[in-house]
Amino acid sequence: MDRLTDAIESDSPARVLVRVADGAFVTLAPGDVIGRGRSCRLHIDDPRISEAHALVSLRGDALWLLGLRGRMQVGDAVVDRIRLDDTLRITLAPGVELEVIDVLVPDVVMAIELAGGVPQLLNGTTSVFVQPQPSLRGGWFPNADAWIWSTDETWRLRRSVDSALVLLEDGVPVQVSGIAITPRVAAVDEAGVTHTVQNSEPVRIDARFYTVHITRLSGGEPLVLTGTAARVVSELVALKGPVEWSLPAREIWGQDTPDVVLRSRWDTTVSRLRRRLRCANLRPDLIRASRSGVVELVIGPDDVVVDQI
Repeated sequence: MDRLTDAIESDSPARVLVRVADGAFVTLAPGDVIGRGRSCRLHIDDPRISEAHALVSLRGDALWLLGLRGRMQVGDAVVDRIRLDDTLRITLAPGVELEVIDVLVPDVVMAIELAGGVPQLLNGTTSVFVQPQPSLRGGWFPNADAWIWSTDETWRLRRSVDSALVLLEDGVPVQVSGIAITPRVAAVDEAGVTHTVQNSEPVRIDARFYTVHITRLSGGEPLVLTGTAARVVSELVALKGPVEWSLPAREIWGQDTPDVVLRSRWDTTVSRLRRRLRCANLRPDLIRASRSGVVELVIGPDDVVVDQI
């Protein structure tokens, strides 16, 4: 398994939490279909809903709902695609509405470096052209030199000259018509800019419940966290060790929050927190979450933690 897949699976995979008309919560992932068909991930038994009405798709750093055979409406606008954001309300038919509760996208995405240039974010199926100059074009073009697409959280490339299929791995170049195409794992907030290596030097963490300051011991401006991100770090500081994720989550969002909503909010907050750490050139694994649901604040031997709660 390549490092892109490892990175995506080590955090929370992309998904959207929606509330349907009867009040139930449903989690949808890229590739899931909404429709009347029995095989649909979100099955809606209504004659006004098509068998395959709409599809959830991950395009670069965002989740989209793409119309297939059905109508979609946001407010008064009829649309064929919708970028999914928190609190969005989508009408599939009169009286058939979806409310977007929470959206989570991966912290990392795949970008492509052409002939040593700046990595470019991939947004779904992409065509590679060598002439007149190396370039990427969104979509499938029959005259392209190669095509790139994703399947089951892996990325693949097929060359037109020999139909060779290549599984893309971070940092491993692939030759296409004489030029090097190099896949790069990129933080969502860094996509489209030069790939960077995260700083691992010791830090000082000042936890103040509603605010947290994280500063490199070597100096510089602190990263200031507020709101739920600060609450997550402060709770982990107070707990002083690995805990089951729901313990700090219920302290933040309350004991009466439905489990599926609680988990969605927790995953989204931690994912965004790790992204902020990465963008501040701090180590994102300061917050570590295992597949078994255990979460901890990873403190190195030279780190300093000040609990001001």
